[in-house]
Amino acid sequence: MMSLTGRDIVIISNEAWGDIWYSKHHYAYALSQHNRVWFIDPPAPFRPGHLLRPKVKIHRIKDRLHRISYRNVLPFTGTQDQLFRLNEKLTAGAIQNKLLARQVKNLLFWSFDPFRLVFPRQLGATTSLYHSMDFYKNRREALLMQEVDGLLSVSPDIEAKFSENSIPKLQVPHGIAAPSSSLSSLLATAPEKCMLLMGTLNERIDFKLLLRVAKAFPDYRLQLIGPVLEQHFSAEDQENVKALRALPQVEWTGTLPWRQLEPYLLKARLCLVALKQNQLGNQLNSLKVNHYLSLGRPVVSTWLKDQEPTAQQGLLYLAQSEDEFLYFCSQSLNDSDDSEIRQKRYDFAQQLAYPKLIDRIGQFIQTL
Repeated sequence: MMSLTGRDIVIISNEAWGDIWYSKHHYAYALSQHNRVWFIDPPAPFRPGHLLRPKVKIHRIKDRLHRISYRNVLPFTGTQDQLFRLNEKLTAGAIQNKLLARQVKNLLFWSFDPFRLVFPRQLGATTSLYHSMDFYKNRREALLMQEVDGLLSVSPDIEAKFSENSIPKLQVPHGIAAPSSSLSSLLATAPEKCMLLMGTLNERIDFKLLLRVAKAFPDYRLQLIGPVLEQHFSAEDQENVKALRALPQVEWTGTLPWRQLEPYLLKARLCLVALKQNQLGNQLNSLKVNHYLSLGRPVVSTWLKDQEPTAQQGLLYLAQSEDEFLYFCSQSLNDSDDSEIRQKRYDFAQQLAYPKLIDRIGQFIQTL
């Protein structure tokens, strides 16, 4: 039994509920097994017709799990602090009224989004957490840190960013959802000649490196699963993506609901994480690594500081250069990848299951 049970929990997410699940979606789903969870989507952008009309709606996802949608009611909240604070008060008040109508009490505020709803008490929260998953450059984050009771972070480096804040802190690694396949199926499945990368394909992905991988291993299908978000691509990104699209062995699968990912991952001979090394957040850790390992898959990744102990156990390869990445791909494809190493990867990932992480967090909350 988890130590966090019987609560009403509001999750503030910077990504809406949908087919693509990030950590906050998995936490919401896992928490809803023993709590009532209210998942608040990012607001609809302000339009003149939204003035002072937040239009808060509650949508049922399943038992004990609901999604809340709303709209910003004032313009210029991104640049004007007074308008931001007033918009916060009006929208939070409207959301709180909806929650009170559902007999919500003893509310736990759990935010993954440092850009909005940064005043937990305006929602009626009795306990509040900020769960920092990345390095944000946002002055609103400082406001949120002044208001919450505790900080959760996925990396020592992220926690160090808040060293001057005296609130209690807990480091929690990225979690994994339990596979739907049995362990025997995970160990026995024969992979295809496929290398796979899943995730949001945006400006953080090293498409130049992926192009080198595709050309170096033309007999293997390179399967890219996830939405392609081109709005922040550099000219080099655009050029490399165009080149990747021209290669017959590269397959762009598009967005898949997270529950449909497992069969694709089980067919992959090798799973990849290819992040540009030009920002600190790309050098720390990745949720995808743990997801791959939970299915017993071999992994080659660009350098991730927090995953170094895992690599030292022989559970994945971490590359510090493009050439080393290609070398490790070749090494991994030549490894036996027998049931013993698959089970070691699987066993390692089980300690990161969301129920276990939630139990740690529940014990942490009891100390606040």
